[in-house]
Amino acid sequence: MAKTIINDKNIPIEYKNKLILEINSYFNFGYIDDEKLEEIANMKTNNTLKTHGEVVVSKLTDIQSFVEMWRKHFVENTNSKYLPENWNIYFKNFKIK
Repeated sequence: MAKTIINDKNIPIEYKNKLILEINSYFNFGYIDDEKLEEIANMKTNNTLKTHGEVVVSKLTDIQSFVEMWRKHFVENTNSKYLPENWNIYFKNFKIK
């Protein structure tokens, strides 16, 4: 956001103020001047962020029970009339690398 403010000279003042409020809610500086914006813009970031799905899967200890839980949830919460004849909650049809 700080880079956007610094690099985009045509940014509408309302949007610029919104971004500054967002930055301030994160850093809690009070007043943010151009020097602070430069400092923030030049901070190193953690580009190794994981997706929500990656975080969830990394916490699983038993993927089979997780799959079964969601299959059961699906069957109980939908009006599934057209599942394949041999479909069942406990079928193991995947391999983990």
